[in-house]
Amino acid sequence: GINEKKQFLGASLLKVPLLIAYLKWAEEEPSILKKQLFYERKEIDAWQYFKPERELEKDRHYTVEELLDYMISYSDNNAAALLNSNINPNRILETFGSLGMGLPNFNEPYPVNTKVYAGFFRVLYNASYLTKKSSEQALTILTHARFNKGIAKPIPDNIDIAHKFGIRGDLTSADKQLHDCGIIYHPKNPYLLCVMTQGNDYDKMAEAIQEVSSFVYGEVLTNNKR
Repeated sequence: GINEKKQFLGASLLKVPLLIAYLKWAEEEPSILKKQLFYERKEIDAWQYFKPERELEKDRHYTVEELLDYMISYSDNNAAALLNSNINPNRILETFGSLGMGLPNFNEPYPVNTKVYAGFFRVLYNASYLTKKSSEQALTILTHARFNKGIAKPIPDNIDIAHKFGIRGDLTSADKQLHDCGIIYHPKNPYLLCVMTQGNDYDKMAEAIQEVSSFVYGEVLTNNKR
């Protein structure tokens, strides 16, 4: 790790522990994934620099399973808000606590670093918190993520990537942050890559993440040719 303990703000990265908390709940009550929730109106009208391809449609019912996919695939903030309002906060706290990641204060931005955040992906890959079936379900949902401006950009299309990006701030913010973290399923050597950036230009930060991803992928290719 390089500056692996430097603190950033998690932003949309924290949708992953919410996903994990729901799938843990589903291990106890499988029917929860089919539960219908009504999306009446936007709970969060957040500005997004990287526009999602799809958003929830108002005045519609969605299953929890569908909302989890929207939350991860399109980083839909309203899907996350609706899911968050339907779960006991203690379940989310239990997820953080069980993984040794401290207890978040939901009233304040949650600080995170690459070393800690990578832990969510490690426990999914190793199926050490969820069952193997639930872990595979979570990783499959994460491979649906549509954000291709970060670690996915230099990776060939035939290689799956289970990842989540997060963005913090708007165009006027003095402190802009962009992060991308996930598992790249190289057929011979799957690996975990977490890159967090801070600056004043989202496009340049995205390019920096791409450069790191390209370099690491190149090293993996070289090592597998030896």
